[in-house]
Amino acid sequence: MNLTADSSIVVGAELLGDIENLLSRVQIAVKPGELMINHAALDAEIVFRLVGINGSVLKTESASENGSTLISISDLPHALYILEIESNGLVRREKLVL
Repeated sequence: MNLTADSSIVVGAELLGDIENLLSRVQIAVKPGELMINHAALDAEIVFRLVGINGSVLKTESASENGSTLISISDLPHALYILEIESNGLVRREKLVL
């Protein structure tokens, strides 16, 4: 299932149209035991962080060069989480219910 949850862009030091475009094209799918994140070929570094509702960072993964990144979630309880997608100071946040 693809998630199109409540999204927001938080602007960093400078507004970069290319980075905003890159972040907006990231697709998230929840599979049994993992998050599958599809993204464009890398023109910039992308970091994914899975954050608990208390603000603690539970998982961190750098984007792979092949356009698909997996984050294991099999060890996490069913709950609400935030997936932060960051590149060049811009952050997109997605609410996830696992």
